[in-house]
Amino acid sequence: MARYRHLFFVCNNQREVGSKKGCCATKGSVEVLDRMKHWVHQEGLRGRVRVVESGCLNYCAKGVTVLALSGEAREEVWYTGVSPEISETLLISHVTEEKIYSPEEEGGK
Repeated sequence: MARYRHLFFVCNNQREVGSKKGCCATKGSVEVLDRMKHWVHQEGLRGRVRVVESGCLNYCAKGVTVLALSGEAREEVWYTGVSPEISETLLISHVTEEKIYSPEEEGGK
């Protein structure tokens, strides 16, 4: 039995300045991590939802990357290009509404 219903890994990798791959740390990953953790605490979901910092998830060129593992089977969902502004919306969609977040549904945000 899984301890958490949802487990989110937020890439906080930092590469050298000028790297062609870029890095999540310079694209706002710390703020994404902080906002996601704040939402979990605010919603009283500690013990059911966990948000943790991770090393490189190999998608840094696509912006801040978040790997979500959910349910007993630990289904993987990869989110790229996550900004601090959409962090809460992503969690509401994924955790509360139990659907994969899609920025297209938000009008392309």
